Formats: sequence, structure tokens, C-alpha cells
Amino acid sequence: MQHLYPIYVAGEFYIVVNLFLTELKAEKKWKILSGVISLCFLIEAGILWFLNNDASNGFGKILSHLTIICMAVFVLIKNLKELTKSNPLTVIHASLLLYYSVSLFLFMIMDQLNNINLPIWIINAVLASILYITFIYTFYRLNKWSLKSNS
Repeated sequence: MQHLYPIYVAGEFYIVVNLFLTELKAEKKWKILSGVISLCFLIEAGILWFLNNDASNGFGKILSHLTIICMAVFVLIKNLKELTKSNPLTVIHASLLLYYSVSLFLFMIMDQLNNINLPIWIINAVLASILYITFIYTFYRLNKWSLKSNS
């Protein structure tokens, strides 16, 4: 699966950052810039995979996670300032912040982790599950909310 890693890093960054940019109502140039940065992550991970047969020791994943964490914090602070509006996506933003913060920490110490540290990987899997559950719950609520407002 190592050959899919460059696509995963670039795709994850592009999709999540564009979701945040849409939430922030950013200009088109920011979306283009995120695409260019995503392409750079793809190239870096691809070169590392081609040369070392291991794409996970590059800086792309770390920079990707740091960018996503910063954007999640920015969106959450923006949502706190606008408390009068109820934003159902706040739960997803908070879950993204939690997941990517822990995931960044795990990625940075990946070389020290082995089979003895299995509980750490279990915690990461639990956090990923919580993230996906909040996605499902929020999208279910949004669907239910949109059906009520259309009636």
C-alpha cells in the first residue's frame, strides 16, 4: 500500500483544506494555492517512495497536518465569535482538530513506535472512529434539518 501513500497525503490535504476554505468563503486563489501545495506534497512523497521505497519519512504529512490543525483552530475561533448563529459543522471541526493533533503527534514519533506501543495505535483508531461517527451524526442532522426547512 506504500505506493498509494503519496496520493493519500495529497488528496487528504486537498479535500480537507478545501472544505475549510469553503466554510471560510475564501477566494478562488486560495483554493488554487491549496491545489498547488497538494501537488507539491504528492511530488515529494512520490520522489521519496521512488528513491527510498518509503514515502512516510517526508515533511509533507507533517506540514499537511499542521495546516489542517491551524485551519480547524481558525474556523473554531471564528465560530465562537459568531455564537448567535448555530453552526452544525462545529462538531466536525472540533473532531478534525482532535484527530489531526493526535495523528500529527503519532506521525512525528512513528519511528519510536513498535508493537510494544499497541495501545497508542488503538487510541488513534478510536479517535478516527469518533471522527467518522461525528461526520455521520452531523450529516444525518443536516439532512434532517434540511428536510424540516423544506417542508
